[in-house]
Amino acid sequence: MALFSKAASTPTLTFPLSRSRNILLRACLGAGLSMGLVTVMNPTHAGAAACGETEKKTPIYKAYQVCAGAKNSKDPEKSQGFLKELRGCGYCSVSNPESNASADISLKSACQAPSAFVCQMNKGKVFNSQCQLTVADPREVINHPDYVSVKCDYQVKEAKFFKAHQGKCRSRESTEACQARLRAKYHDELSRIERELAYTPARVLRLKNLFSSVKAKYLELVEKSALIRPEAKPALLANLKVTELRNELDDPSACANTEPTGPATGIFYNGEIEVCIGAMSLLDHMDDSDLLLVMGHELSHSIDPCTLEENAYREKRKVAVTKSAPENAIGMTTYPGLVQCLRGGKGPTGCSNSVLHCNTSKGIKEYCSEQVTKEGLSPDSKAGEKVAKQCLTEVSVTPTCPLGKKDPDYNPSDLSAYRKDSQPVDQIQETFSDFMGAEVLGALMQDRAGHKKISDSEKLDGLSAIAVDISNLHGGCQTENTTDLHPPGFLRVDRVMMGSQRFREAFCSVGAPPPSTAGAGMSCKGL
Repeated sequence: MALFSKAASTPTLTFPLSRSRNILLRACLGAGLSMGLVTVMNPTHAGAAACGETEKKTPIYKAYQVCAGAKNSKDPEKSQGFLKELRGCGYCSVSNPESNASADISLKSACQAPSAFVCQMNKGKVFNSQCQLTVADPREVINHPDYVSVKCDYQVKEAKFFKAHQGKCRSRESTEACQARLRAKYHDELSRIERELAYTPARVLRLKNLFSSVKAKYLELVEKSALIRPEAKPALLANLKVTELRNELDDPSACANTEPTGPATGIFYNGEIEVCIGAMSLLDHMDDSDLLLVMGHELSHSIDPCTLEENAYREKRKVAVTKSAPENAIGMTTYPGLVQCLRGGKGPTGCSNSVLHCNTSKGIKEYCSEQVTKEGLSPDSKAGEKVAKQCLTEVSVTPTCPLGKKDPDYNPSDLSAYRKDSQPVDQIQETFSDFMGAEVLGALMQDRAGHKKISDSEKLDGLSAIAVDISNLHGGCQTENTTDLHPPGFLRVDRVMMGSQRFREAFCSVGAPPPSTAGAGMSCKGL
């Protein structure tokens, strides 16, 4: 198998930039983007002629080469013109010739509703001015030039490893059989080789620096917060302080290496912040604002309403179990009024006619009945009644935690396999983290703006990168809610994140009102 070196993984554009932009758009759409338009450098590794050949022919791979060529043009004026069109084009394919590449690409239009802004252009897949495109779906990551480079480099190193150990092959053993045996025997060594190619020192340092800035700002905001009850602050600060980035190189999680199904692309909280190999491979193409928001979101899970309730129950604190328990839930009393505001409904919990899904009495009963069935017990038996009672007790003191069935194939590190139940589940845990992540990012942006003016182009890049990221997850560009734990992009970005005054003013303007699009238009008290 073959390979391009890292330098060769970004072929140079030979397209004459003096031609009209329409030619470039046709190229991006796939109608005119033949391999003749791109000069592919020769592989630098002998015997690696085939690696990446299939990926080079995919629309996303080609579009990156076109964008890189336009961005690196020696004619800045024409380069910027081409990039403006590319931003609307995203990575277009022949199957999507109607992409609206002529949409108004401006910060003002993005601020009206960021998710809707990117979704009207190529279904939420849009380059920014630096040729960055957040790709979260493993099915797309496998065709991204950066991941292809990692994959091909790994194949070369693996071949060298086999050659160094060929003396351990048995007599008359086929090459394939020997390699399979060596892969099993030296699984950990080979896995580390792959991780070292993805988790490079530069990428790890960038993540650490971004995470440190998020954590420091988060602690500062909580300490000074007028929203949070003073007596609740010590526990929140303790949770935030102990949450760290996982060292995936030396202490890998389940998603730190490519699986047979492909590279996992998640960045998620599991006591630590875990960054999967697919996300790490593409880190160079992720905008700082998007990464800061993701870090803030995941760090928020250490203090989200559900986590606080679960911790209290686990620590056996005295929590009143009454019919009105949700009104007294720790998550709601810690952040007075915030949960209700984010849900957007009426009543003490904000669940009446809410925009988000809430746990219902029917859903709770169904969930607890399922727990009895899972134990192989009869609902009418004493043992079954005991399990059901215990379940109802737990639910009564953890009212904001998601309930219900999960898709059997659900994998939190695989963002293409989100929860697809028919029974909606409570969404406040993820929504809270979106809002708090936006609060932290907004504060960081405001700090930066106090030292140096942030251009509208940088703001547009950051806002559109966030919208692209979110709008390609869990429900995509849908305009109605899903049954997933995460609401779709139009609620997460246009309503919840833009519902943070700090976030809204950092990217748009001081005093900017929240978007007035359907489902948005709210503003909640932040940290």
